[in-house]
Amino acid sequence: MVVLEDIIEINNSPEKVFEFFLNMDKERYISWHPQDHVEFRFEKGSRIEEGAVAYFEEYIHGELHKMKVVYTNIIPNRLIEFKLTNRFWRIFLTKSTFLIEPKNGGCIFKAYNYFRLGPISSRSEKVKIQFETVKKHMKEEGLNLKKIMEG
Repeated sequence: MVVLEDIIEINNSPEKVFEFFLNMDKERYISWHPQDHVEFRFEKGSRIEEGAVAYFEEYIHGELHKMKVVYTNIIPNRLIEFKLTNRFWRIFLTKSTFLIEPKNGGCIFKAYNYFRLGPISSRSEKVKIQFETVKKHMKEEGLNLKKIMEG
C-alpha cells in the first residue's frame, strides 16, 4: 500500500473547513484548484453525506480524469472519506480521506490517497512520476484551501 499525504495548518475553524467541502459545487470546486479542476456535480444527494455520489473532472499529469466517487464515511467537522465507484480503478486507488483536526483555534487539514500496487508497478518509473504529480496536485490543493479559508 502506498499512501500519499499532504498536511497543512489552516488558521480557521474545523467547522468552516468542513463546511467548504460539505456544500461543494462546481464554482467552489474550481476555486479550490483553478489550474486543474474542471467540473463537479452531485449525481446522488445534494451535499457531502454518506451514500452521496459526486462526479468530477480534473487534470492530473496533463490528462483529464473523469471520476465518480461515493462518500463512505463522514464525521462532521472531522472526517470525509470517499471511494471511486468504478470497481476496476478502485483496485488501485482504494480510498481518499480528508481529516480535519482542531489546533489552537485553527486546524490541521490532512489529505490522504491510498494506492494498492503490485510488485512490478511499484518499481515503474512512470508510476513514480505519476505519484510525484499527484503529490504536487495535493500540495497545491492544500495551499489553495489555506488561502481560501484564511482570505
